[in-house]
Amino acid sequence: MESTNPESVGLSGTRLKRVTSWLNGLVDDEKLAGASVLIGRHGKVAYFESAGVMDLETDQEFNRDTVVRIYSMTKAVTTVAAMMLYEEGCFQLDDPVSKYIPAFGASRVWAGGDSPLEKTSPQVSPMLVRHLLTHTSGLTYGFMHTTPVDAAYRDARIDFPGQGGTLEQLVDRLASVPLLCQPGSQWNYSVS
Repeated sequence: MESTNPESVGLSGTRLKRVTSWLNGLVDDEKLAGASVLIGRHGKVAYFESAGVMDLETDQEFNRDTVVRIYSMTKAVTTVAAMMLYEEGCFQLDDPVSKYIPAFGASRVWAGGDSPLEKTSPQVSPMLVRHLLTHTSGLTYGFMHTTPVDAAYRDARIDFPGQGGTLEQLVDRLASVPLLCQPGSQWNYSVS
């Protein structure tokens, strides 16, 4: 991407200096070894700053080419890609997920509260594509350590990245664990 000055795309270079101070403060306070921030607007880089090091052992400077793990930021990238496919008419937001991943058609829902994992009920309404994009699908994560469903994720080895096997096998394991709640009924940060 081409770089430009912030003002040419409607941003304040003066105010962006606060980001620089904040970033340097995180490194100075040893909250981060290194980091970078890039702000793009109208297809141009309006701001880029890096601070700290990419490797504590070698003291190599954190820079534009530093490769980092972005973890759940992939959710935003995936959502943008999905919405591009939606705009092309490839799917509808109200399509049942089971239309594309049949295993989710049979997913049951944990009863909640103090109930054991085995106490489940059928889905009242199907999990929809929109539920996946809004964290309202009933899926969760194994690292929450708050419910029997979380424990079942760990037992089923539903961890990311890779616990072996194919993506299809991972999704089948995921669909075999009861949902945390009825699809569309509540927000819960999840693997979707």
